[in-house]
Amino acid sequence: MSGLFDEMKADADAFVDIKTEDGSKLSNLVREAMRLQDEVRQHEKAAKDLKSESLRIIRELIPSEMQEMGLDRVDVDGNSVTLNQFCYASIPADKKEEAFAFLRSIGQDDIIKNEVKVSFSKGQDNEAGAFVDDCAQKGLDPEHKTTVHPMTLQAWIKDRLASGQEINLETFGAYIGTEAKIRRK
Repeated sequence: MSGLFDEMKADADAFVDIKTEDGSKLSNLVREAMRLQDEVRQHEKAAKDLKSESLRIIRELIPSEMQEMGLDRVDVDGNSVTLNQFCYASIPADKKEEAFAFLRSIGQDDIIKNEVKVSFSKGQDNEAGAFVDDCAQKGLDPEHKTTVHPMTLQAWIKDRLASGQEINLETFGAYIGTEAKIRRK
């Protein structure tokens, strides 16, 4: 218990030599830092909300309106607006084995990346250098990660759909949609 009081005394002693104006300046700086951090959080949330609304307009409202009008391209206020198909994909963790098994079964395992990672302690430079040859003999437990890069996956799905081949979009965490591409002229 005395340790706590010693700490409190040490903390209090740290402020003995602080002048009132220095303490006031420090307090103002702390308040300003906190105000700015709050403002940053507010702006980050506002930016996230704006991005979400922008995507809703580009991926839902404009394509719907243009399709109702029978248009796939239009010029508006000096901007060229075209409809393009987009693909988003990211294999969900619970579908990973199923997705990889499918890719391997159709000979597309070349898009699967394998990453092996081992952490070594200080002074294990030699073991790290010889990892590939003797990690199992040394009793090291490598972390093995198998992935498909999202951009590679998206391109593969687009190619597969373009060639008329079937694919279970749910297995690959994918969805396909139409979005408006707006380009300034």
